[in-house]
Amino acid sequence: MPAHIGRLVVAPDLQGRGIGTTLLREAERTSGAQHFELFTGHLSQANIRLYEREGYSRARQVTLHPGVELVYLQKTSSRQRTQERSVRTRAPQAAATRCPG
Repeated sequence: MPAHIGRLVVAPDLQGRGIGTTLLREAERTSGAQHFELFTGHLSQANIRLYEREGYSRARQVTLHPGVELVYLQKTSSRQRTQERSVRTRAPQAAATRCPG
């Protein structure tokens, strides 16, 4: 089950200084979760760029009413992706050692 990241807000006069990136990374780190989900408004292109730059991908888009849509994004932590790659990489090698050539 993914950790849901709620509102991540940086005052407009402080945006563009890496504060949002730092907040997002710290929320992920301290959560202990391996999967994350968040949402933002479809017009918030700066937010979407930030999330995609941090490894999130669009999962779905929900229309609340005409002109208002939420974009849901999801991410698997780099730690989990590394573990999954490691398992996939080892599995064929283990099978090859069990089968005589």
